[in-house]
Amino acid sequence: MAIKLWEKVNSITGQTSKSRKLLPSLEAGARFLVASLPEKFLWSIASTIEVNGWSSSQTASVTATCTRTDDSPTVTLSSTTGLQVDMLVSGTGIPEGTTISSISADTSLGLSKDATASGSSTLTFKHSLSEGSGISYDKILSVYREDGYDGNGNKIKRIAEEVSDKGVHIFDESSSLLRPTKMFPKFYKLSGKIYIKPAPDYNDSTTDQTYTKVGASSADTMTAGTGDKGVIVYAAPPTIDENSEQWILAEYENVALYYAASLDMKRLCQSYRDTITTHLGTVTGTYLVNFESTLPTYTKVVAPVSLDLPTLSSSQINITMDTIPDYVDQTMTSLPSVTASLTVDGYPVPPDMPTLTMPNLVAAPNINYVPPSDITLSNTLTISGASLPDFSLPQHAFDWGQTDDALTKAQNLIDNAGTTGSGGDPKITNAAEEWIEEEDPEMVTTLLNTAAQEVSRAQTAMGKEQRKLEGYSQKSDAEMSRYQNELAKYRAVVEKSSAELQNKVASYNASIQNQQMLMQSQVDKYDKDLARYQADIAQRVQEFQQKSETKIQEFSAKASAQVGKYTAVEKARMDEFSQKATSYIQEYTSKVQESVQKYQNKSGTAVSKFNAELQEAINEEQRKTQEFSAKTNQVIQDFGSKLQKYQADIGQETQDFGGKMQKAGQYLAEVGALMGVINQLNSQCQMAQQDSSDYYQRAIGELRAITGMLTAPPQQQQEQRKEQGSAT
Repeated sequence: MAIKLWEKVNSITGQTSKSRKLLPSLEAGARFLVASLPEKFLWSIASTIEVNGWSSSQTASVTATCTRTDDSPTVTLSSTTGLQVDMLVSGTGIPEGTTISSISADTSLGLSKDATASGSSTLTFKHSLSEGSGISYDKILSVYREDGYDGNGNKIKRIAEEVSDKGVHIFDESSSLLRPTKMFPKFYKLSGKIYIKPAPDYNDSTTDQTYTKVGASSADTMTAGTGDKGVIVYAAPPTIDENSEQWILAEYENVALYYAASLDMKRLCQSYRDTITTHLGTVTGTYLVNFESTLPTYTKVVAPVSLDLPTLSSSQINITMDTIPDYVDQTMTSLPSVTASLTVDGYPVPPDMPTLTMPNLVAAPNINYVPPSDITLSNTLTISGASLPDFSLPQHAFDWGQTDDALTKAQNLIDNAGTTGSGGDPKITNAAEEWIEEEDPEMVTTLLNTAAQEVSRAQTAMGKEQRKLEGYSQKSDAEMSRYQNELAKYRAVVEKSSAELQNKVASYNASIQNQQMLMQSQVDKYDKDLARYQADIAQRVQEFQQKSETKIQEFSAKASAQVGKYTAVEKARMDEFSQKATSYIQEYTSKVQESVQKYQNKSGTAVSKFNAELQEAINEEQRKTQEFSAKTNQVIQDFGSKLQKYQADIGQETQDFGGKMQKAGQYLAEVGALMGVINQLNSQCQMAQQDSSDYYQRAIGELRAITGMLTAPPQQQQEQRKEQGSAT
């Protein structure tokens, strides 16, 4: 099975390019070959095209009522049917030589010149003489113009001379000695068309057409099918498709294949360049931007303020017991006397009554509460030997100036539209893409090498910043480790100080309880002494009463024995005495008991009041210490929570910082990896460009071998540099 032409190109380059990508290169190779071969090699593939004055597709002249506006190119009408662009327009308010430039709507069109007056009038639209043939003129073999018929009825052909486009003005000057004539026609190339002068006036339409020749005073009418044609003979490259297996000029096939191979390697180089441009855009527009946006800034966590413990206001308890009144002794007066009316021998003498002596009153003790003097409770927690550490990450600014500068320059060198010099010539500073299009491998190689150096400079700068980043990470880790160690020490000291404060509070409470027990023991002792005092009084009163009753009974017994001898009157007096004495003793005993009871009541009230006030004061002191202890514990607990939260916040902030640093490092690593790919693609692009130059030189060698001389056109950029050098 025969190999297709595009497959032959792949055989030369060793690539696997698709046919759709190689066909444009093969067509370009065909054009290159046609443009390079001398004319004698091209007549076998020559083609002709005829230039008519009027085309068969053109319609007859059209008239229509139009509305125009002064100084405006727009006119309106009822319908644009039958009108075409480039038709001549004539009528009132329309400058000479005006044509239709655009048909914008069914009822509106634009003119090539502005109207000179406003109004509505009938305008005439007709086709003008042809203004050249729009064909490719890479290789024009001959141009001639018909000039009527000879005596045998054959068309006379006049070869046209090519004139530079700088001299086109002579074609419209009837008085010029160089103006073209039907005998000596001329042609020139301009704007992709070939213009034959005098213009061919063959009427290929179905209606009569009129035009005015250069220098004529009246118009000529050309009936349908009459007039002279222009003919262009040119070498057109053969059409190639993906099934083409052989070149139409087989002996020149290698020239086109090598040229197509050169273009395919340029395309491959350009694909590498496009990929490099994309990667560079990813590096500068994505990875580095993401790196800089991801690079964290450490937010310092606010440390908790130092402890502010509650104040314990402890005061001495001074409670004075109310004065206990002294006991008032009751004095017994003499017993009532008995005067006997009769003289009785042996009548007893009234006895002497016993004396009641009361014991001394127990002195009330002086009971005072004295707060502990060896224990001091402060409203601040004294933390000695450590302080709350300050955590602050080192600051570092990354400098991407060198990297951005190098990558931007590399991108501009590879793919940047750039500015152009005078006459549209690329400057030396333009991108490799433009030099590829200008077919200058020397400049392409130079620019790609320079771009590779810039990429290498960017990698070096990034490597430097990477090392800075690693150093910064190490410093951050060291700072975090230092902070954790100091914070652990601080927490240990705080816990120790808190424990000491709790021990002081416990000792203080224990001292208060000891003082309370001591005061209670004093009160208990006083109660016991007072009870003994009351018991002693009761015993003495009882003894006094017993002795008094005994004496009275003895006296009564003795007196009764003597009284029996007397009359009943005496007996009654004795009974009266006995009753008075008994009543007197009872009254005395009652007064003593009443006095003792009053003393006991008053002393008991004073002691009870003292005990109540003392207990209230002790309870208040205990309440204060308990409240102080609770508040102190709460403050210490809150501070511990804040300290724990502070440590957790710093840990979270550090973790987030480290995560962002790691992510930023990943972006930087991706930049490094992508820069390696860019370097590899740049090397492949340079190799492809060198292969393109080699294949181009092979095409030139094949062409030289066939023709015996170098007929290929010089590379455009070399010629332009020569012209620039000679001009400067």
